[in-house]
Amino acid sequence: SRLENVVNQTLNNGIIQGLSNNEMARRISEDMNSGFKVAKRLVDTEVTNSYNQATLAGYEASGVVDEYEYVATLDNRTSEICTSLDGEIFKTSEAVTGLTYPPLHVSCRSTTTAHFDTSKEGLTRIARNLDGNTYFVPASMDAKNHRAIYYDKTLTRSEWDAGKRI
Repeated sequence: SRLENVVNQTLNNGIIQGLSNNEMARRISEDMNSGFKVAKRLVDTEVTNSYNQATLAGYEASGVVDEYEYVATLDNRTSEICTSLDGEIFKTSEAVTGLTYPPLHVSCRSTTTAHFDTSKEGLTRIARNLDGNTYFVPASMDAKNHRAIYYDKTLTRSEWDAGKRI
């Protein structure tokens, strides 16, 4: 289809040229005479998919990454499905895009990381507050607990530090 050709060509050229997602979306929107927001959602989802598929291929080619960990963005826009999968460990050989491997939905911002049997003790991960400012939380804090502490206020950070979990 024409849409498929325009999207493929724009994404291929845009990635090679180092264009932003916004610029690629603008080009698709103009070429297809469609709304920018629709084109932006399409570009964001396809770029995320390309990145994650390349990462999965890297895991498989490495010969040492047998498992991956699902990593959701820690902010108030993260979907329920991505929140529920954050921190879950899956076998690389059983990855299923859209089910256990991102993207799981349109505009998905989740990713993965290689998983090895190592402790997260002393490590941190980045989070974003309602104002869009970033801060750090322990790497062992998953999105469910992050949401409970920082957005839903059903758990305090002190309770979490003392070992209480959602």
